[in-house]
Amino acid sequence: MKNLRLKLVVTVALLVLVVSLSGLKVAFLRAFDIVPNPMEHLCQITVNVDRPMTLNIRIEDTKGQTVKNLHYGYVIRGISLSWDRFDNNGNYTPKGTYRVVVSTNDRYTSTLKTLILK
Repeated sequence: MKNLRLKLVVTVALLVLVVSLSGLKVAFLRAFDIVPNPMEHLCQITVNVDRPMTLNIRIEDTKGQTVKNLHYGYVIRGISLSWDRFDNNGNYTPKGTYRVVVSTNDRYTSTLKTLILK
């Protein structure tokens, strides 16, 4: 009986921890936007943060493969970047669905989808 209670207490504590950490996941972002979305030739990606931190911003395809590394570095309030559909190898990316992935301090991640029409 004591063993069952201990397991229950540990399980509840872990659930509380996971829920509280998931609330921190987006607490660093004030704004994260892609304009226009869907896009054709160029989009503007804006990320505003609530405190100075290191940001890693990249474009991924639907398989999770990195298409373009847009930024890795320290920002104070935020950053605004343009993506012209060229990948890391200088190739023009085809139409389809892509994800803009923002990671902070290599810990928390937020994702927005964008669609390339033509």
